Order: sequence, then C-alpha cells, then structure tokens
Amino acid sequence: MIARGTLGHVRYYSFRAFLNLVLFLLVVPLLLVVMLSVSSAPGIEFPPPQLTLTHFGQILESPEWRASLGISLIIASASALLATILGTLAAVGLARIRLPGRKLLVAVVIAPIVIPTVIWALGLRLILEQLGLLGGFTGLILGHTVLTAPLVFITVSLSLRSLPPRLLYAALSLGADAVDAFRTITVPLIMPGIVAGVMIAFVTSFGEVALSFLLGGNALHTLPVSMFAGARVNIDASQAAIGTVFILVALLVTIGVAAVRRWHDRLWGTQ
Repeated sequence: MIARGTLGHVRYYSFRAFLNLVLFLLVVPLLLVVMLSVSSAPGIEFPPPQLTLTHFGQILESPEWRASLGISLIIASASALLATILGTLAAVGLARIRLPGRKLLVAVVIAPIVIPTVIWALGLRLILEQLGLLGGFTGLILGHTVLTAPLVFITVSLSLRSLPPRLLYAALSLGADAVDAFRTITVPLIMPGIVAGVMIAFVTSFGEVALSFLLGGNALHTLPVSMFAGARVNIDASQAAIGTVFILVALLVTIGVAAVRRWHDRLWGTQ
C-alpha cells in the first residue's frame, strides 16, 4: 500500500511539473513580447523602466508596416469568407452522404492542415506561376482559402454532430423543402461552428508566414512576412508591438467564440 501510494504521488507531482514546464514555455515568451512592446527601453529589461505605447504608433506611422497590414487584412478577410462558404458546404454535404469513400473524401478535405504547409505551398507556387497568378492577391487568397477551409470544415462538422436529425425530418415532413429546412433549422443550430470557423480562419490566415512568403513573391508582403524578414536581422520593439497585436487578436477570437457559444446555448436552451 505504501509503495503504491508513493508511486502515485511521484506520478502526480511529475505530471504537475510537466504541466508547469509546458505552461512556462507557452506563457513566458508571450509575456516577453508584450513587455518589450510597451517598454521604453531599447531591449528587454525587467521591470521596464517606463511603460509606453510609442512603438504601436511607429507601426501606424510607417508606410511599410501600414501597407503590410492592409495586405494582411484584405487577404485574411477574403480567404476567411471563402473558406467559411466552402468549409460549411463541404461539412453539410459530407454529413448527409453515406458513400463507401466518405472517409477518404474527409481525409482529402483536411489534408492541407495535416501536410506541412511549406510542402504543398511549394507545389501550389509552381501551379500559380504557370497560371500567372504568383505574387498577386488572387493567388494568395486562393492559397489561404485552401489552408483555412479545413478548419471551418472541422468546426462545422462538430456542430453538425450535435444537431438532432429529428428537427430536420420534422421540417421536411411539414412541407418545407430542403433549402428552407437548411436555412431555418440547420444554419441557426450550427451557427457557433460557422462563427468559430470564420474567426479561426481569419486568425490563421492573418498570421500565416510560410504560405504568404512562397506565394506573395516580391510584390506582396503580408505583416507576418515583413515581421519575419525584420526579425532575421534584429528584433526591435516595433516587431514586438506587432506580435502583441497578434496576441490580442487571438485572445479576442477566443473570447468571441466562447461568447457566441454561450449565447447560442442560452437561445436554444442547450447546455
């Protein structure tokens, strides 16, 4: 009994130590970025000699950073919209069919997030180069849509799993056609998955580096690409300020997804 109890304590504290280490490696780098972005010191000093938002103003005053920010917003917004449409339709379609090759189709749909981005981005670059779309908005939006559509597919598919089939059957039995049943029953019930998908797709596209670097060419530099290029030479406070913006956007998306889910549960009386 004593040996088992001792072994249990060792496992418990070992697991806690591992979790604390993971938490440390996840949180501390983010805190360092935030600290550098609001510090008046040129480098990392703790505690910061003085807090300032000057570095965020420098981003807005720089034509290069403003141009990169605008490019990122356009590409992320357009690709998130297209990914939401394609991912939702794919999730609904594959949820309804019962074909022998359904699992293979699902694997094909989610392949872009399983295969390393740089591998298929390289192949996509060769295709876009032959089509004359390399280095343009069309090619970048297409590439980001391919990357983010599987994320929407996953979130919507999870929402569809919790959708009671009897509601759709009841609507069809009462005379509603498939389009009306989808619009009035399916879409409202899977809305949390759709909203979560579009938010995650936007953040993923906004922060993507490898794909944007390979498909953007020399003409279009997104914000992450410009940040990465500068960080290769030297990490300064302006880059840290951009990193802090990314962190805040990710936090807002997380809070937004949770809020939409909570609102949906209250509206429909689910837990």
